[in-house]
Amino acid sequence: IKEELRRGGSMQRYANVLWSMARMGLEFDSLAGDIEVRGKMYRDLIKEGDTQHISNVVWSMSKMMYDCPNLADGVGRRAEGIIERGKPNEIANIASSFAKLGYFDDRVFSQVARQSRKLCSSPSNTQCQCNVLYAFGVSGKMKEYEGFVKEIWDEVMSREERVGREERRQLELVRMFGRSEGVELKSKTEKMGRDMKMVAGTENPVSSWEFLVKRKLIDLGFRNFKTECSPFEGASGGGLLKLDIAWEKEKVAIELNGPSHYLTCLRTGDDTRMIENGKTKAKKRLLKSFGWKVLSVSYHAHRKESFYFKMYKESRKGDKTPAQVNNFWVRELEALGIYPVGKRKESVQ
Repeated sequence: IKEELRRGGSMQRYANVLWSMARMGLEFDSLAGDIEVRGKMYRDLIKEGDTQHISNVVWSMSKMMYDCPNLADGVGRRAEGIIERGKPNEIANIASSFAKLGYFDDRVFSQVARQSRKLCSSPSNTQCQCNVLYAFGVSGKMKEYEGFVKEIWDEVMSREERVGREERRQLELVRMFGRSEGVELKSKTEKMGRDMKMVAGTENPVSSWEFLVKRKLIDLGFRNFKTECSPFEGASGGGLLKLDIAWEKEKVAIELNGPSHYLTCLRTGDDTRMIENGKTKAKKRLLKSFGWKVLSVSYHAHRKESFYFKMYKESRKGDKTPAQVNNFWVRELEALGIYPVGKRKESVQ
């Protein structure tokens, strides 16, 4: 397919193939790799500047969590024309995809913020509007474009009967991101507000790694922590903001970051470079803004048999844990002011 597309395939066909494969969850790093090396497909895509094709390609990259900074830069350089010519769904796809990948490029978001009239032009655009709001929340641009955000928010609230379950969860997250930036967003009715919080507060399943780390912490003498809890009152904020392990009074949390927190390199297929995606960056930023101290532990670099991955594997085995793993938890948590029961609190250098 790759060679056939290179020889004579149109850009529309190329974009459609990537979109179809992403929809089915099929990996296409080899096919999409031409984009990142600025090959023929990249040159044609950016030169042509067709918003639908660009939207499909960028969405496909975000769906598979492929790191594509060259593509993002190419779109950013021609963002004015690309966004101006786009339909509401295409604009929303580009904005949300950039946010999911962690590319908070103001060249793109500033142009999206100029399209409020287009985005509010049809009642059928509610999902697009929610996706755009979510993109501005994740990218940390709500205060910068407060007027635009509130205009889109008010438009969505005026048609709350069209807002589905997933969109309501998005809106509650947007409200939390707005709060962290000093932007107040209110639901139009009490029922809408209750629904948003209820959907957002749905519990996430506890991973086996999380369960074993919890057991290890107990063995080491740590107490008074909770798992899968919200950093906000009333369990607002949704699954994105749930803390894996947290000491609420001290505002100290442990985040156990698996593969879903990182992007995969298109050129090498490597996902161990610890390039955080947009959700992970956004969560870190938000927690910091509310005074939380977070210990982030990644399973990554397993191909090199790193200390972190050895710790991950040993934790999953549930058997005897190496002393260096025990020392890791004690050292890192004491540095954040969390001590095992009975241990004297000493200043940590």
